[in-house]
Amino acid sequence: MGVQQKLSAFLFQLSMFLLVSASQEHKKAKGRHSSKKDHNIKMSSRLQFEITLHGFLLWASMAFLMPIGMVY
Repeated sequence: MGVQQKLSAFLFQLSMFLLVSASQEHKKAKGRHSSKKDHNIKMSSRLQFEITLHGFLLWASMAFLMPIGMVY
C-alpha cells in the first residue's frame, strides 16, 4: 500500500470520526435546550415580502439564469 493511499485512508477515517462526534454533540446540545416556552416569531409584512423576494431571486438565478449561462 502506497503512502498516498495510507494518507487518504487516514484522512477519510479522521473525517468520519469528526463527523460522528459532531453529530453526537449536536444531539446532546439539542436535548439540553428543550423547554416548554412558546417561541413563536411574528413576522411583519415587510419581512415576509423580503423573504419571498429573495426566494424568487434565488430561484431565478439558479433555475433560470444558470442553465442559460451554461448554454451560451
